[in-house]
Amino acid sequence: MSNLMFMARPLSRAKITDVADRFRKMFGLEDDPYFPVPEVLEFMLPRASEDYAFSVGEVADMGPDHGRTLLDDFEIRLRKDVYDNMVLGAGRDRFTACHEIGHLVLHQPQYLSRRLEHREMRTFEDPEWQANTFASALMMPERFVKKCHSIEMMVEMFGVSEPAARSRLRNLNIQLRGAK
Repeated sequence: MSNLMFMARPLSRAKITDVADRFRKMFGLEDDPYFPVPEVLEFMLPRASEDYAFSVGEVADMGPDHGRTLLDDFEIRLRKDVYDNMVLGAGRDRFTACHEIGHLVLHQPQYLSRRLEHREMRTFEDPEWQANTFASALMMPERFVKKCHSIEMMVEMFGVSEPAARSRLRNLNIQLRGAK
């Protein structure tokens, strides 16, 4: 989904976090710090909606796109190398998959509009910012982040990359002892 072509209905960080928390709760995952991305994509979401589809695309077909959300088809598609690394637990690829879940949950076609070229898009209307914010909240709920003592603990606890953990701390305005 190109953030240059579409803009989303305005959503605050707090609203997106609430949606991510409710998404976790819907699957009974609110008490587990580690979000089981492959299980949600391949088993839980299909049981929750018969319209949902998940697929893996070849690198040659998807090119530079690590993932795609096909809103009209209610489908998430991950590039094969991203899928393989996600299954192996790579933080960046797990985040990519959660980003696509964010598009699926937040950006149904009725909530998107074509962006007029002359109109500047505000951050909270940017579908990519919203999907990243959703992924971050989904993977690293604030109540669990507050229990962490280091970036390394966050990376291990949540299965995220170090940059994602640092970004979440900045967005929550949390300073860990010893964190740079």
